[in-house]
Amino acid sequence: MPVAPEALATLIEQARHTRVLLEATDPEWVGLDRAFAEQVAEVLYERWGATGSPYWKLGAVDAQTQAKLGLDGPVSAPLVPERVFLLSEHLEIDSANFLHAKFEAEVGITVDGTLLPLACVEIADCSFTAWGLPPFGVVADACLQSMMIFGRVTTPVETVQVVVSHNGVTVASGTQDWGGAVARLEVLPAGAGATHVATGAITPLLDVSPGEWVFDFGPLGSITVLVR
Repeated sequence: MPVAPEALATLIEQARHTRVLLEATDPEWVGLDRAFAEQVAEVLYERWGATGSPYWKLGAVDAQTQAKLGLDGPVSAPLVPERVFLLSEHLEIDSANFLHAKFEAEVGITVDGTLLPLACVEIADCSFTAWGLPPFGVVADACLQSMMIFGRVTTPVETVQVVVSHNGVTVASGTQDWGGAVARLEVLPAGAGATHVATGAITPLLDVSPGEWVFDFGPLGSITVLVR
């Protein structure tokens, strides 16, 4: 790449601050490879205080998503601690604080002892126009992290199910068997030092829009997000 990773990291920061989104076709993003994208991300993690975080996310855990996002495998990232909410069942957010955010329901797992499940909702965001990412742009853009919500620790169930409603209308649902969620932890880097891991989407991406969003995980509890 003709530019330094610090320069690309600054462009991402500027996009998130000014709300002037990046274009995947701009010269500095053409030819991005995974190794260089990871360097860009490492700069962002250091600047944002995510380096050494006990909270992690996994993503693009299936081949279809990897192909769609221009990736050669799954991704993982440490999360900015101040953007992680623990034991949260109700949260209020302002849509003006995001670029073009999307909800994902996920299975969260505590990994600092016995593996236990948590309801989990990610609010992902993207620094590129209309989520039009260049190859490996997901990695460079800090794995699209913005906010992560973990519910209360519960006991394992054979199958995790979630129903998502917006203003009382069901808009999505998903399932993930517990064994499959645990298997996704193989993506977590050795020595990550994680305590909580979001193991990847089990619902389609849902555009964040005003109103009441309820993510009902059944025996794992529910998470309600009020979007202003």
